[in-house]
This record gives sequence, C-alpha cells and structure tokens, in this order.
Amino acid sequence: MDILKSDADTLHALETNLGGINISLVQQLNTEALGFILENQRIIGLSLINQRLNAIPELIGKLTELRILNLNNNCLSSLPVSIGNLKKLKALNLDDNQFTIFPDCIGQLSDLEILYINRNRLSDLPTSIKGLKSLQVLSLKVNQVKSLPKTVGHLENLRFLYADNNFLSDLPSSIGNLIKLQLLVLSNNQLKSLPNAIGSLKSLVILNLNHNNLSILPEPIGDLLTLRELKLNENQLSSLPDSLGNLKHLTQLCLNSNQFSTFPASISHLQALQVLELNDNQLTQLADAIGNLVELRVLYLNANLLIDLPKTICNLKMIVYLGINGNPLSKNAQEIITQFNTDPEKDGLMGLKK
Repeated sequence: MDILKSDADTLHALETNLGGINISLVQQLNTEALGFILENQRIIGLSLINQRLNAIPELIGKLTELRILNLNNNCLSSLPVSIGNLKKLKALNLDDNQFTIFPDCIGQLSDLEILYINRNRLSDLPTSIKGLKSLQVLSLKVNQVKSLPKTVGHLENLRFLYADNNFLSDLPSSIGNLIKLQLLVLSNNQLKSLPNAIGSLKSLVILNLNHNNLSILPEPIGDLLTLRELKLNENQLSSLPDSLGNLKHLTQLCLNSNQFSTFPASISHLQALQVLELNDNQLTQLADAIGNLVELRVLYLNANLLIDLPKTICNLKMIVYLGINGNPLSKNAQEIITQFNTDPEKDGLMGLKK
C-alpha cells in the first residue's frame, strides 16, 4: 500500500486507540463499512461508521488532507477540538449519534460543503456556524432544535437546508440572506408565522412547510418567483395572500388539512399549476376561476363540504385525476362529474371523456 508514512502512522494509531479495529483501503466510501480512500499517497476519505464509538481521538486532526469524514451511527456526544485542523474537509456525516450540543470546532471548517447531523439530540445551533462559508448542504432533521441563530444568514452558499422534525417556532429574518437556497424543508415543526424576509429567497424552488401551526402567510411569499413546489399540508390556514398569484412557475400546491371554507382567489392565477391538493378542508364551493388552471393534471378535493361544482371545471382538459369523494354533492354536481372517466382502482375520477 503506497501511503505517506505520517498518514500511515496516524491510521495505525487510530486503529489502536479505537480498540484494535481494522480500517481497510477501499475504492470508495459507503454508508455501511469501515474504510479509507487514498489520493497521491494521502488519506482523503475516512469512514468510522457503525462502531458504537463514544469518542474520537485528537490525533484525527493530523489527517490534514482529509476531505470526507463519516462518523455516523456511533454514540458520539462530542468531537475533538483537532477536527478544526481539517481545513480541507468537504463533507462531514454525524448522523445517528448522541450530540446534544453542536460542536463549536465545526465552525472552523471554512471549506466544508456538506454537513449531515440528522437524528441527534441537538437543541440549538451555535453562532459559530457562521464560519461555514462554503456550506451548500445542511441537514439537521429529527433533532430538538428550537431556533436557528441569526448567523445562519452568513451561510451565503447554502443551497439545501433540511430542518424538518424539530421544535422550531419561528425563523430569524436573516434567513432572507440565503439567496442561493434552492430547497428549504421545515415540515413537522411548530412554526406559527414566517418572516417577511422569506420573500428574499430568490433561488428557492421547493418550500416544504407541512405540519406546522401557520395561520397566515406573509405577502412577500409572492416574491418567490422561482418557486415550483409549495407544501402547506396540516396547518391552520383559512386564506392565502393575493401575492401568491405571482408564482408563475409554481407547479405543485399542497393545502390538505387546513381550514379553507372558500376557494382562495389567488390560486386561479397560477397558470403553470399541475397539482393542487385541497383534501380535508371545509370548502363549500369552488370559484368559477378554477377553470383558468388549464395546466392542472391532478386535483384533490376529497373530504370537503362541496355541494355544487362550477361548470368551468370541465375546462380542465389536462386533468388525469380528480379526487372528490366525501363531499355532499348535489345532482347537478354529480352530472358534471359524469363527464370524467372513473377508475375504481384509484377510487377517483380520471380525465375528461372524449
């Protein structure tokens, strides 16, 4: 094995320090095995997963060419300060450990691009996170995080942020500084409102806010002109801002299990919309303007209070699925839906009859 002596010595010391485990050379790191990868005689990738490790020795900081470090599925609650010496580290995986405090030393990894720290016990993030200037992916799902620090706005290169299944009740206005963010997942939290700064996320494509406590959306949400998917299932919404109609590229809007009693007028302006979900609300009628959604392919209206349907629903020539079960439909409404094909296997209506 052609490996620089200093790296070989460090690797051997790691093996000894970690109870005599054998760390083998591999072609590529995976999520299930120990191993390391080499480039130009230097260790650039190291995986110490599934070892029930309680600690990582300080000497790991000697592997200064390390770019990938996988420590997932252990029993770690802290990291050695020497991790901060790994200035070339690009990807760090800390999933499925026992961290209650975010290690401050991570904030020194200015070249880090990917950080996974899912399924731990974190309650917050430190202000030192602002040091992660190169970070593009931050995933901290399934923790106990109650708030994001204002310094999250310093992550100017962040493109993907997963913070679902936490205890977030609000967001800092500095989140609006993440102008390169493309995906924001905040489902299964306790958010009651969104800051106006959310409208500054000029690159956002997917926004998932399912299962929160939102009762209103800010008008600036209509400034998210690149948005294609907006998921708001299981909130407390009864209306939508007029500005939502500005989202000309929106193709999917999910509003299941909210408190809508009338069809939000702004939806009728979403000319690119292909999927609209309004199951389990309190809708008593649909607006004639629903017929403007000429690109609509999937429409869910199950479990509402609909009695009548507008004839304009038959303008939806692209519909391939219409779910409308669990509504007290009148005879007139039932006659309208006879113009759609039925599909007993999918328990709904398919496209319009030719």
